[in-house]
Amino acid sequence: TAIARWSRDIFSMHYSGQSYFSSNLDLVKLKELSDVTFNSAQIIPSWIPEGFSVHDYSVSGNANSFNLSALFLSGERTIRYSAIITLSKDQINYHKDESNVEIFDYNGISHYYIANCGEITSIWVNDGVECSISGDISTDELKKIIISIYERTE
Repeated sequence: TAIARWSRDIFSMHYSGQSYFSSNLDLVKLKELSDVTFNSAQIIPSWIPEGFSVHDYSVSGNANSFNLSALFLSGERTIRYSAIITLSKDQINYHKDESNVEIFDYNGISHYYIANCGEITSIWVNDGVECSISGDISTDELKKIIISIYERTE
């Protein structure tokens, strides 16, 4: 179980129990990679704002965690995506400014919005996978990205 906690300047997900999980890259290939990596959990968006493309991605892991990350670019604008499975109870801290944490509930999952240094970040846990999307994008664009994760047409 993941529980969101935050202070004035830090946001993190705290875990109880054991964590689990039931080039020229595009969103389809990223989805295929995540299906293998994360046992088909719904975590990869099928939509990003027009003009963005995958610039870089990485897959890394060790005995305690596995991470899939991607960087999308459109000129000077960036979107960073990360999905992490961890077998430890270590938490990942996200720095935030003093603004309130907002919650966007969609598909039965709470997506927490935080702001820092002029960028917005959303953090959530789906099927044991901690995900985050951040960048210099609008709240509406972020919401559309999140909705596209669950509204995928196969």
